[in-house]
Amino acid sequence: MSVSRGVVCLLVTTCLWTAAVVSGETVLSCVVMETCLLPCSFQPGDEELIHWIQVSANDAPVHAFYHRGDHFDHQDPRFKGRTSLSHDGISTGNASLQLRGLQVQDQGRYKCYTSTTWGNQETFITLKVQAPVSGVDIEQEGNTITCRSSAGIYPEPGLSWSSRPQTPLSLHTSLQRTPQELFIITSTLTLNQSAGDLVYFCKISSQESSSSATVLQLPPISGSSHTDASIPCSTSDPDLRPSKLTWRFNHTDIILTQTNGQVQDLDLKKWDVKVSSSGSLILTASSVEHVGIFTCERKTAQGTLVYNTFVKIRPQEGNQTHEPGSVAGIVVGTVAGVALGVVGIVVLVIYCKRPNGVL
Repeated sequence: MSVSRGVVCLLVTTCLWTAAVVSGETVLSCVVMETCLLPCSFQPGDEELIHWIQVSANDAPVHAFYHRGDHFDHQDPRFKGRTSLSHDGISTGNASLQLRGLQVQDQGRYKCYTSTTWGNQETFITLKVQAPVSGVDIEQEGNTITCRSSAGIYPEPGLSWSSRPQTPLSLHTSLQRTPQELFIITSTLTLNQSAGDLVYFCKISSQESSSSATVLQLPPISGSSHTDASIPCSTSDPDLRPSKLTWRFNHTDIILTQTNGQVQDLDLKKWDVKVSSSGSLILTASSVEHVGIFTCERKTAQGTLVYNTFVKIRPQEGNQTHEPGSVAGIVVGTVAGVALGVVGIVVLVIYCKRPNGVL
């Protein structure tokens, strides 16, 4: 028979799953590291005996209840400390098993065997485990763009690249397995410098979950400024206003964080900077110490937007010396990665005047 049956999920941590009864057997889907409830009901009676067994793992004992108490003498070590029954519910015919800290190895077919003075009963559950795609990280170094999953995924994911306009892509994709049997997928795309302005799309998918990132290359922009340098991290979309903004130097050193407009973790001794209302970082005294990569990470409800800005000193022609208080030139190249939305790569050349006003 094919009957739809609701299943209650008791939460210790957030639990996400779906369940259906197919030909009399429940098929259940739960998320790795969360808590899942395997449903089982029986005709109430006296002298209750309950045995949960993982049939697909050579009948591994999962949980046992008899003589009005739990018994773990023969429990498979994989389930130690992770299973429980609702003792209050047993008297009403509820033998559902709560399984905490779900692992990939937990998937398979389970049998719930119950016995009372009213008789014996067997219920079968097929448990499927998943770790949905939670996000995509993207970064550029030189003429390569790397796209990878931000966390482990299960089952095995796929990764695809595309471009607009369409152009042949040179890429390398690899798949790694974590100790928890989850998958980390990574792909590196080599840019064709002669291809012109292109939009690149990276998408990671697994079953019904997916996430994507977009890299947009824009024509170079030239401008002029004083010794202060503004490193962009802004968007005109009001829906992408960040709840948290983090600036880093060379990917690791945190310059500052800003949560709900409040600046935190700013090392005033090391950095003479400020943040504009749009999120851009303003270097109030640009110098050779600022040569490196500045990364802006914008956390929003829709996704994460990341700008990687490459800053270096560019000597002027015929003069390799930097006078005190002056900067010969700053080249700023920006790469932006976004989990949900469009990302820009902007190259900004800023020529700074010497104190005497001569370029």
